[in-house]
Amino acid sequence: MTRMISVVVAALAIAACGSDGSTPAPGAVVGPVSDSGIVTTNDAGVTTTGDTVTLTMGPFDVPASTEVFKCQDFENPFGADQDIKEYEVHMTPGSHHMFIFFNTANTSGAVKDCPQGGFEFHPYPFSTQTADATMTYPEGVGSLIPAKTGFRLNAHYINTGSATKQGTVTVTLHKAPDGTIKQHAGVIFMNDVGLTVPPGMTTSKKSCPLPGGINLMLASSHMHQRATAFTAKTADGTMLYATDQWAEPKPRVFTPVLAIPQKTTVEWGCTYDNQTNQTLTFGEFAATNVMCIFTAHYYPVADPHNPTIDCEQF
Repeated sequence: MTRMISVVVAALAIAACGSDGSTPAPGAVVGPVSDSGIVTTNDAGVTTTGDTVTLTMGPFDVPASTEVFKCQDFENPFGADQDIKEYEVHMTPGSHHMFIFFNTANTSGAVKDCPQGGFEFHPYPFSTQTADATMTYPEGVGSLIPAKTGFRLNAHYINTGSATKQGTVTVTLHKAPDGTIKQHAGVIFMNDVGLTVPPGMTTSKKSCPLPGGINLMLASSHMHQRATAFTAKTADGTMLYATDQWAEPKPRVFTPVLAIPQKTTVEWGCTYDNQTNQTLTFGEFAATNVMCIFTAHYYPVADPHNPTIDCEQF
């Protein structure tokens, strides 16, 4: 997936300087007044401006001819359940994907190599593989951030050049106005963890049932560089997503949303051109491993505190 994160640590920012003109907390740097209100930034890389909170991870080094997996933890700053109306992500060149994972440890820390590399997985409210991504929910729909749940930003960067590059990921959380969210959004993550690709041309196929009575807002894929095509459709033939781009596939936005009836199964798969003389296996590295993943955003979610439908966890 591509560019990375900067997700939600709003309580720190709100505590640092409330919109009511309250005194900034220790460690907060107060900036100028913008059209949205006073700007504050704390030591954890969290900036608050009015009803937005921006998390910044980086800059971090991406050495030449390497793939890196960088993580940073952020403590939840809201102090209560908070509805998010829009996620906005910006990643510098070289990103392959980013996740905003929920982190029950609820602590803050510095940028570090991800302890589990590219195999980490937890419930999450948003991810993207595009460098500049925005997810704005329909009227009355939002993403819930539980009061005592922190975040881990996880980013995969690739440097095929001969010199070290730097990566930076920012995630801006746009708070929903109080009382405006009537239904909560969730995410779908369908992963073929047993995938193997022998030399030559191969097409994989997997399937997974969906809960009925949901509405799809957005669909996308995740593949590695040996993949040449991706498709996801319902068992009755309704196409949900198709692309021939592995590095930065453009998501499909459903306008209006696509209603998914009861007892619906999704079938997804990838086509590969393995020009090596070795069988490639499922794994974290884009250059030497394979992945075939279908992702989507939907509403309403059965449990907004656990918004992820995951057919194949690591």
